[in-house]
Parts: sequence; C-alpha cells; structure tokens
Amino acid sequence: MLVPDFSTTGDLYSLVHNIDDIRIILVGAVDLYAIVIAALLPSIPVVIATIPLGTLMQAATRLLF
Repeated sequence: MLVPDFSTTGDLYSLVHNIDDIRIILVGAVDLYAIVIAALLPSIPVVIATIPLGTLMQAATRLLF
C-alpha cells in the first residue's frame, strides 16, 4: 500500500504563503502616516505663533464653553 507524501504539499503551501506575503510597495499606510506626522509635528509651534493671541483665546473659550 502506498502512503502519500504530505511534505511536498506542505512545502508547496509554504511557498504559496510566502509569495502571497510579498508586497509591491514596501511601506504600509501606518508607516506613511507616521512619516507625515513626524514631518508636520515641528511646524505646529510655527503655525500657532502666526495666529494672534486674541483669536486663539476666542477659539479656546468656544471649545470650553
């Protein structure tokens, strides 16, 4: 009686799984978001410095009350 060899099937499944894991674009959306946030974070103080203090206070009071 012949016993089928399942190691070949396992190897083929492993190969197909590895091929499915290959990405054309090497970075994902989370990586892109992190890069954008890291690039824009230093500009926040500059933007806040360009807005007049009175306008900032009015916006803060509208948010709180």
